[in-house]
Amino acid sequence: MSFLYKKFEQYKKLYLSYGIYSSLIILVNNFFYKIFKKRYLLGPIDYHKRYLNKKVIEISNLKVMSGNYKGTYLINKSHWSKFDFASKLLGLYEQQIQNFIVKIQKKKALKNFINIGCGDGYHALGLVKNKFFEKSICYEISPEAREILRTNLKENNIENNFIIREEANLDKIKDDLKNINIEETLFLIDIEGNEFKLLCSEDLNFINQGYLIIEDHNFMLNDNELKKKFYSNIKKFFNLEIINNGSRNTFEIDNEFLNNLNDDSRFLLVGEGRPKKMHWIFLSPKE
Repeated sequence: MSFLYKKFEQYKKLYLSYGIYSSLIILVNNFFYKIFKKRYLLGPIDYHKRYLNKKVIEISNLKVMSGNYKGTYLINKSHWSKFDFASKLLGLYEQQIQNFIVKIQKKKALKNFINIGCGDGYHALGLVKNKFFEKSICYEISPEAREILRTNLKENNIENNFIIREEANLDKIKDDLKNINIEETLFLIDIEGNEFKLLCSEDLNFINQGYLIIEDHNFMLNDNELKKKFYSNIKKFFNLEIINNGSRNTFEIDNEFLNNLNDDSRFLLVGEGRPKKMHWIFLSPKE
């Protein structure tokens, strides 16, 4: 009975939020996905985002159109994104993180970029391609994502500047850092909540002279004790600063297709599919 009641409440919430038509589309779409593991039907918003995604792929020729990563080639394949490839090609994806990385790199003359949970390698590719960093070590658990990254490295002719690893753990990281000046190194960590396990209980002296940007997935973790240990531990070794999400401005990109889009479509272009308001943590060495 509790199962049926839970389902009823879910459907009721859908109806109250979207009305009968869109609710039915969502339910049928979910049904096909559970049966065939493929989304045969799309809601109106997703359908339009897919159209915009295809158009941006066409007008960009698969090269980032603006910003810090301008000119970086990206193959038309991703192992996880859902119609947010357009924001990457526009150069607007996680723009506040792009800008923060470039600012701290210039200020501290950093040379090494270590990306833990690099996905398809968007940040690492753009940063090394445009010579903000000399070399990068990328950790990624997904074999498909690693293969996409390797292809992108070849297309951008920067494969010699990269080391690609699989799942990160502290022993592997320590080993990779043996021949690296940690004071010239920036870490970007995006591992969907596993940052709490990675950094909560270890003596972090081996990286406490480096700089870290961590995407904070605290809402994905129910273990309050682990979260408490994580924040307490990093504060022992680093100064902590919060980087909040920010706005995107598609009007800075002069393109005929973009210039003829209405405002609603422009806002859909820069959506990154986040479930709620999120932020990043910047850790810098204590004096």
